[in-house]
Amino acid sequence: MSSAELAEWRAYQSIEMLPDERIEFLLGLQATLLANIHRSEDTEPFAINDFLPWLQEDDDDEPDGLSQADVIALVENLNAVFGGRDERDATGSGVRGDGGHGADATGHDDDDGEPAGAEDGDEPGAG
Repeated sequence: MSSAELAEWRAYQSIEMLPDERIEFLLGLQATLLANIHRSEDTEPFAINDFLPWLQEDDDDEPDGLSQADVIALVENLNAVFGGRDERDATGSGVRGDGGHGADATGHDDDDGEPAGAEDGDEPGAG
């Protein structure tokens, strides 16, 4: 898809809902109707925004999404679970001393003397 075609679709979407958004809107309307029919008399009436979170306005002053510290903690936990290694430098800045490429100037990524990406026991041309 070209950038011009993408721009046309975005312009169309600002004027008219796309089919998946229409379906979500109609299902939210149906959920609102059913919830209001079956609510008790002392319960506030439901609005369609209660069933369509993407239509709700952001009234709080909290930033959306995760903070940088939350993302770092999440990545560290995933790294530990999947057996990854922390390639940040000792300062924790996230910048590796090798320029972020994983290998030094000789093409070796660790101290075992093998080319970057080579496993122990791998030999060139073996297979």
